Amino acid sequence: MNRSLLVIDDDQRLGQLLQEFLGREGYRVLTANSAEMALEIDVKVDGLVLDVMMPGMTGIELTKMVRDNKTVFAPQIPIILLTARSEVDDRIVGLQAGASDYLPKPFDPRELLLRIANILPAQIMADLVYGGVTISPNTGEVMRDGVRLELSEREHSMMAKLAQAQGEPVSRDILGEVSWEAALNSRAVDVQINRLRRQVEIDPANPRIILTRRNRGYCLAKPDPVS
Repeated sequence: MNRSLLVIDDDQRLGQLLQEFLGREGYRVLTANSAEMALEIDVKVDGLVLDVMMPGMTGIELTKMVRDNKTVFAPQIPIILLTARSEVDDRIVGLQAGASDYLPKPFDPRELLLRIANILPAQIMADLVYGGVTISPNTGEVMRDGVRLELSEREHSMMAKLAQAQGEPVSRDILGEVSWEAALNSRAVDVQINRLRRQVEIDPANPRIILTRRNRGYCLAKPDPVS
């Protein structure tokens, strides 16, 4: 099941842009234009992305309410605060209120994506099976006919990211930044995917596991049904 997020920001355009961007990366995203509107949403979500400066209740006030268990949200839910104020004192106030992380505006959506991934609790996901190939979404480990493939750290990270997306396309930008090593450009990501296909696929020229989604990136095919 895809992870779900609630983006709370009085800037409706930003909320829509984040909904589209995060949605493309596999998240189910709800939006609210105010803290008051968010409190009326009775849907379980895995994380909150919350603007600090909003008319009415501020993001800091809502964060405190969540941590004090005075809302519909779980008190331990991960919270990222967004704000145009980037002074150290402002960040300290947000973190003291209980925020999990703090991101100054303007920001690159890719940085927000990485911060979200860092604060959401890890999910233990079942292995994906494709005939004789088994892929672990948790580690990126690949077994072929019972033998573990010797993949690099970056290749493990790429396979884990693709497997965790559960069939949704993962962009080249995201795949290029999954490792602690230097980021890869789009062409280098394509080269890395081709290397993975040569190890994983029976016929790398006609892949059946690691698929290309034009203008969107790469995804894994639907795995064999669980017996």
